Amino acid sequence: MSLRSIGLLALLSGMAAPAVAARAAGAAVPEPEAVRSLPQTAALAQADDRSSLRQGVVIAMSPQNHWVFVNGSWLGIVEGRTKLFRQGRPVGRESLTKGQLLRFTLAPGAQDGTTLGVVYVP
Repeated sequence: MSLRSIGLLALLSGMAAPAVAARAAGAAVPEPEAVRSLPQTAALAQADDRSSLRQGVVIAMSPQNHWVFVNGSWLGIVEGRTKLFRQGRPVGRESLTKGQLLRFTLAPGAQDGTTLGVVYVP
């Protein structure tokens, strides 16, 4: 059986299965107004992904390399907070060039979400 046939079979078998919903016995369905009025948590508390490793290409840079434009955003390089590495060794911000691939995190505790934390330059 070819890979295409297996994929088609898997797709079709998923369509044939009925959807099942479960509800606790005796529990009433909540009114829409009750669900909408629940207190909302701050967006930052819901999804704090600053420590996630991201990847992008440097599109532009500020004259002194304090800012780099990556993935549609200007990201700051702060002396003492941003750590840059190339092949496992620390490097300075002057080693960044336009068109370069970066892997990076955002700085923990940065309220603006634009300060780089750790930058890996392959």
